[in-house]
Amino acid sequence: GASGLRSPATPRPVDAPVLPPSPWSRAALDPRAPAATAPASTPSPWDHLL
Repeated sequence: GASGLRSPATPRPVDAPVLPPSPWSRAALDPRAPAATAPASTPSPWDHLL
């Protein structure tokens, strides 16, 4: 039977795809870069750092 086989379209939880590094994902995980998560048109306390 095919019960012992896994479809390529059904990845195991431990095999979750790892997304390539991006400025958005890094900013979301890095508290040191909060300015990158907000649009440039939105005033923020970080504007004086730019």
